[in-house]
Amino acid sequence: MKNIFGAGLPILLAALFTFAACDNNPNPGDDANRPGVETVAFVSVSANGGPTQTSTQLTLRFDRAISGLGAGDIILGGGPATGISLGNIGGAPPVYTVQLGNVTQGGTLTVTVSRPGYNILNATRTVTIFHHTEVGGERS
Repeated sequence: MKNIFGAGLPILLAALFTFAACDNNPNPGDDANRPGVETVAFVSVSANGGPTQTSTQLTLRFDRAISGLGAGDIILGGGPATGISLGNIGGAPPVYTVQLGNVTQGGTLTVTVSRPGYNILNATRTVTIFHHTEVGGERS
């Protein structure tokens, strides 16, 4: 009997079998099930400041510590995010403080945390930040 698929079929099947055998993740695309990935919940974010004081710091609270968390793991979004710079991260894990610089407007800020090796539940949170200026020697 002649193989109607040609000689390439056994090679293709072997390649597919090898690929499938290497991926031991039962849910492809779900990093939470990958070996070495830890799941952590982003519990809350808050900002200091208020109507008469510009926000200068965010406080991020997780249910467990995130090793090596840095400013590069935090992405800010929303209208007030334009021009804001993030400083060093401090605090006592799992609660982290992040210094804010160049806050030029108040409003709702989105804060997204992403760190290699971690599956962060509720990775995006919102917080109200404040910007206060003095106009003509008076605070506004």
